[in-house]
Amino acid sequence: MDYIEQHFGSYIEIIKNPVYENGDVLHLDVGDFVVQKLLGEGAEGYIYEVGSLSAPGESFALKLPQLGTRGTITEELAGQYVKSVKLLRTLKHENIISVNPRSRFMLMEKADGTLSSLRGVTTEPASSFFLQKAGLDVTAGMEKLYAEGIYHSELFTHNVVYVETEDSVTFKIIDIGFTHEEPRLLADLKYFAEDLEKLFNVSKYDEFLKSVEKATDLGELKQAFTLNPGATQKPLSAELQLRRAEAANSGGPLDDTLSTPSRSSGC
Repeated sequence: MDYIEQHFGSYIEIIKNPVYENGDVLHLDVGDFVVQKLLGEGAEGYIYEVGSLSAPGESFALKLPQLGTRGTITEELAGQYVKSVKLLRTLKHENIISVNPRSRFMLMEKADGTLSSLRGVTTEPASSFFLQKAGLDVTAGMEKLYAEGIYHSELFTHNVVYVETEDSVTFKIIDIGFTHEEPRLLADLKYFAEDLEKLFNVSKYDEFLKSVEKATDLGELKQAFTLNPGATQKPLSAELQLRRAEAANSGGPLDDTLSTPSRSSGC
């Protein structure tokens, strides 16, 4: 019995064929779910919004691994996925996604999309408030992981989702299967800031970039994330609405072209 079969058993076809359309039904180990829409696509997987057929009106996010070059999942990626699910079941933090503790799949609390799904074709930089909230939320989540001895190494914008409520937006880390053998929190948070630069045209904010680059500890990095490099301070909900529309008009908001080579040093 190979690795994937051993860990996913009768659900192997779901994992080996993760590209689904709206209306498709998935038979997971905790019930039947219908695909409502694709929330995001990164270098390593797809995230769908799914509804429970046994509890109409309830929505969740489901991440499934990306297919390899031969149309199947590599053992490395399957191992990362299994490890992520097991770790996330035990973690409780506002800035780390919560998953169903009874499922072997990454069946998560509902998310509204990934950071990378907000990429549009506009040259207008993101507002400083948007950058501040994303940076500080992700930093808080990473600090929790490190406190638990989990040195997460895949901190990219396609591995961060946002959950929007009527009066706030919260950014949450997902997919923590790849880890470093040694801690390197500051370096990885700086890499995340670089991903933000590419995604939201932050390069116009020289003061922001220089402050992030010069940070020598977490305190200085948090201060860099709270700088006010932009003149415009639109409400975060309004900015999300604008960026979703821009991404949709760009003709492919879910195609993550910012995938960065893996920085993992262990799994």
